[in-house]
Amino acid sequence: MPKWCWVPFAAVCWYCMMAFHELGHVVSTLANGGTIDEVKLVPWAFSYTMRHGSALPVVDIWAGALTGTLIPLIIWLSTLRFDRLRLLAGLFAGFCCVVNGIYFGIGWLDNVGDTGELLALDFPVWPMIVFGVVAICGGFWLWHVEVERAKSLNQSLNPDPPPKDPLWISFWNQHRLHFSDRCFPIHPQGFLYQV
Repeated sequence: MPKWCWVPFAAVCWYCMMAFHELGHVVSTLANGGTIDEVKLVPWAFSYTMRHGSALPVVDIWAGALTGTLIPLIIWLSTLRFDRLRLLAGLFAGFCCVVNGIYFGIGWLDNVGDTGELLALDFPVWPMIVFGVVAICGGFWLWHVEVERAKSLNQSLNPDPPPKDPLWISFWNQHRLHFSDRCFPIHPQGFLYQV
């Protein structure tokens, strides 16, 4: 993939990660008898879902992070048989895991977003930290696995040519017999000196 493609790919990853995250909030809220007032989903700002009336608000909050990581992982698992698509899906799933892990793992420190809502409902902090550590480590592991696999696949498809000698070594190897015969003529019984 050309280097310039990584910026649009990262932007698409960001937008899709937010969409899957908010999808979890919406589905869970509706399943628990709540209503959705507004969903904000724009690529240049953080997304949010305004909801109320749910019987299980803690489940609704956690549904965002869980679907925001599980749906990309399911997409990655469904692409395991396709080499290039697998790499992109793996990078995307790793990105979603890392971002959701950071959001829950340290978001409670600043009392923001979903973690702020969980703290307002007297939810303990340690599950957020555990989820954050597991998701971040899983995302980095996934990136490592997919990048190393892509490198080995690329190497097997395009093996490296043998290393080239510097120019002077190539020149010497091609012409050494010519030089040695002219400068030091060889006689079967030793050197032959011409007078």
